[in-house]
Amino acid sequence: MGLFVRGVRFLVLIVEPVLSWLVAYPLILLEIVLFCAVSWAGFGTTFGLPDLVWEEWGPWQFFAGLSVSLLFGNVLFVRYMLDTRAGAPDFGERLSLFAFSSNELVRKAGGFLFWTWVPTLAVFYVPKVVIRYWGSDVPSVLKPAPTPAIPVLPMLAGLVLGVLFTVGLVWAAERTGVTGWIARTRVFRTLPGIASGRIPGAQWPLHAFAAMMAAIPALFLTLFGIESLFDAIWSPVWLLCLILALLNLFYGFLVFHLSGFQYVFLLLCVALGAVSNYQFPFKMSFPGLDRYDPAAGLQTLPNLDEDPATTLPPGVEPVNLVQTPAMLEQFHRNWTSDDGPGKGTDTKPKLVIVCTSGGGIRAAVWTAAVLEQLESEFQGKQGTGFQNHIRLFTGASGGMVGAALYASRFGAPSPPAVPLSEQLGEDSLWPTVQTMLFRDLPAIGTPLPTRKDRGRSLEEAWYRNTKEWPTRDDQPSPLGRVLTEMHLKEDHGRPSPLESTFKDLRDAEAAARRPSLVFAPMLVEDCRRVLISNLDLADLTRAEVGSLNSKLDPPGAVPPSRLSPNVQSVSAFEFWRYFPAAYDTFKVGTAARMNATFPYVGVAVNLPSRPPRRVVDAGYFDDYGLDLAALWVYRYREQLAAHTSGVVLIEVRAYPLRTQKILFESGDGKSDLITWGLSELSTPAEALLNLYGRGAYFRNDQLMQLTARAMNGMKDPGFFTTMTLECESETAALSWTLPKSERDSVIAEAKTGQRSNFRTSVSKLKTWFGNGGGP
Repeated sequence: MGLFVRGVRFLVLIVEPVLSWLVAYPLILLEIVLFCAVSWAGFGTTFGLPDLVWEEWGPWQFFAGLSVSLLFGNVLFVRYMLDTRAGAPDFGERLSLFAFSSNELVRKAGGFLFWTWVPTLAVFYVPKVVIRYWGSDVPSVLKPAPTPAIPVLPMLAGLVLGVLFTVGLVWAAERTGVTGWIARTRVFRTLPGIASGRIPGAQWPLHAFAAMMAAIPALFLTLFGIESLFDAIWSPVWLLCLILALLNLFYGFLVFHLSGFQYVFLLLCVALGAVSNYQFPFKMSFPGLDRYDPAAGLQTLPNLDEDPATTLPPGVEPVNLVQTPAMLEQFHRNWTSDDGPGKGTDTKPKLVIVCTSGGGIRAAVWTAAVLEQLESEFQGKQGTGFQNHIRLFTGASGGMVGAALYASRFGAPSPPAVPLSEQLGEDSLWPTVQTMLFRDLPAIGTPLPTRKDRGRSLEEAWYRNTKEWPTRDDQPSPLGRVLTEMHLKEDHGRPSPLESTFKDLRDAEAAARRPSLVFAPMLVEDCRRVLISNLDLADLTRAEVGSLNSKLDPPGAVPPSRLSPNVQSVSAFEFWRYFPAAYDTFKVGTAARMNATFPYVGVAVNLPSRPPRRVVDAGYFDDYGLDLAALWVYRYREQLAAHTSGVVLIEVRAYPLRTQKILFESGDGKSDLITWGLSELSTPAEALLNLYGRGAYFRNDQLMQLTARAMNGMKDPGFFTTMTLECESETAALSWTLPKSERDSVIAEAKTGQRSNFRTSVSKLKTWFGNGGGP
């Protein structure tokens, strides 16, 4: 009984006050918790957040450690100041970071920081080191975090320097009398809390030090903001920590000097953001669509039963899209021409379709690595180059970025000095996050248009990373890239192939000398897809079935309606039929970015149309590209049978899926305490997430089965076939940053065939392909 009483007393006298103190200002504590979770618990791995903090390059990791250390100190100092209103916790003065101070409250603040700041830095750092060196032996709670081959000492140096810098700053401020000078200024004495006497004079040095602390992030942010105008790029961790530090101090200022106004200020910010974004849907725009700028006039999206040509601006002609039957006939003619591989033989070429999955930077690298490896495997060993038989690329997100770069380089006089897979593995997240912090977040509260959002920054990063260099040695180092972007060093690179416009690619596609790209981003408002391609895909935009339905007469339509009763749905529209004036200027990279707008990393931008429509990642509808590829094959099955000797559809997937598509998973599916204990709440969300992640590939496979039966029923059983090439290396982030060790692992899997399934599949493809042609 006595033990029970002592336990209850311990809970009441010790634990309860500690818990009350911890949750008194939850947002402040949450900053430390989130950074620790990112550091070693795997939080944000999907979006590459741990890779931003634990950079492979030592200097950047050092700056990340320095910024985290200063932020934690800032957070805890603000928390100590907030506690002084009702009596701050007294940790004593013997073990104080500021033991040299002559002010008792400053020494006590140093004691508080010694017992809170140093332990929180240890919690941030030590578990990661344990995972790094003893990953296989750590407790299961730590195992979700990845363990890449990264250094850890630069981070430690940054964390320690942050503490030493703060101690030195306080020492210098006291020795030089800066805090006393601040406390004597007229501005300081007119602050509401000071002027009213609510803040006693003994606390003035602490508040003066807080003002000095606020000036430091404000100064750095101003400096970085100016440099960002010259395209300088800084660590997003450093920038985020500076912004959070400034916001923490601003929050503390409101609580101390204008107590209660912090809630009014928050409501005003929310109201301003709501009004600014609701009334001004075209603050952000896509490059290349300037002809349709809201100031110049919007493109009307008519009812889908109207002819788009009737709504084109005056003087704008429809785009002359490539007709698939004519392209397939030319593909056959190229094979049998005098200088073609099938010269003098009554044969037809084999045709290749590539469907590449989403998956951010991992998918981009894997797609390029697979295509490069296939090109190498067939080089000089077959009657024709394998790449010349690829006629169509479909897919989503990062996979189509890799495909777009590969297809845009067709016809280049020489191979790239740096392999495309390595180029695509370069970081694109830093400039994207920087623009989000400096421009997109402030833009929420203003109706003014912005010509620099994080989507544009992502495009520009792709263009920088995929520039053409004369030799590998000409590719700039990280420091050289910073100097180049600040215009302090001459740039010798040629423009990226992704900067090509669709008009630049059209003629080679029509001549069957370049594969066609089909981008299919989705509209948020109605889930319809936007088909961006040089191919005429009008037949793939609607579903028609014999029907006894009556003819529709939609509101606003000009009678008589063009829609037949047999039209069941219109699931897509062709981009160039509504925006033909942009054909000369719209870049392949912009279409790839539209196609890869996954949550938060990308930004959903409205098309310049009436009504406005937001464009997001193609993966929301189909993350694998099989749906459109199957529809295309079925629609042109007769032309394919007439002009080719076989069709292979190659699925390039960034993640292994074949096993889980066929086999039931072990267990009951409830893998943790949350889903077990809260299943009534979690079931709807689990079902929706699983439908998004898995529903498409089940439907795709059934559609592919019907397509294969139709094709092979017309020809022989092996005329149409498929093959899957999956990346089975360690999981990488759904983001635009990838540690070089992980990038090299993905590339090596394609190059060396470390996985037996990959090597076996390529061997079977060689047998099927033969010399590239057949009867």
